[in-house]
Amino acid sequence: MAIIGVSAGRLPAGPAGQRLRATLAAHTVATEPLVLAVAPGHPLAAATETTLESLRAEPVVTLTHGTGLRTVLERACAEAGFVPHIQAETDDLTVLADLVAHGLGVGLLPGSAAARALGALVTLPVRDLTQQRHMVLVWHRDRVSAPGRAFLDVCEAHDEART
Repeated sequence: MAIIGVSAGRLPAGPAGQRLRATLAAHTVATEPLVLAVAPGHPLAAATETTLESLRAEPVVTLTHGTGLRTVLERACAEAGFVPHIQAETDDLTVLADLVAHGLGVGLLPGSAAARALGALVTLPVRDLTQQRHMVLVWHRDRVSAPGRAFLDVCEAHDEART
């Protein structure tokens, strides 16, 4: 089993762009908003919210190509009529938050990643961004251990209690 973050509204593609195998099952365990993170001294830090348009002139720090977060960023900016100016990219959310905290650019981050950042960050809701990050539990349908089955049962019971 694995818990993965999905920001693009679908599970990511596998190696060489292949779709995830039908033998895998998935279950959303949490959903959270994406926020714009800026360093405390950044001009946007005084705002209470922002829009995608505010990214047009900003250097952006983001994840590498192929990640859900990068896909959300590029699609949202394209819908707003521009291509983001990518200043730096990484494959690690912690490093992304650290780069933003050091003033290398602004970053679109899941709220929880921004909250866990080692450096100080200011986060802003993005008014015209509707996508959210989904934390998804993925497992092999035919190979679930007894502890894994117990965990899935707890997840199911939790979902039933919420509804």
